[in-house]
Amino acid sequence: MISRYENFAIGTDKEYEVSLAMSCCLEGVEVKIEDVAGNQAKVEAENGGTGTPMSKGLKWGLIGAAIAVVLILIGVGIFCCKKKYSSLPGSD
Repeated sequence: MISRYENFAIGTDKEYEVSLAMSCCLEGVEVKIEDVAGNQAKVEAENGGTGTPMSKGLKWGLIGAAIAVVLILIGVGIFCCKKKYSSLPGSD
């Protein structure tokens, strides 16, 4: 973990806010803080689940669109290759 800080004067009592970003795969995190005097604090944060799950209709729509795109690309490839490598006239 990379720790970045500014040199604050010893003895200040100003409160600082800490921001934390975490992966959506984590259930939560635990942050432990220790000041120069050795005072410790521990804060736990849970993943709030801010995202919404994908609906079944949207999921199947995306899958159908992906399949259609693949089939179109295959069709275009076959059409181009067939035209490029067509037999010579009179060689049937």
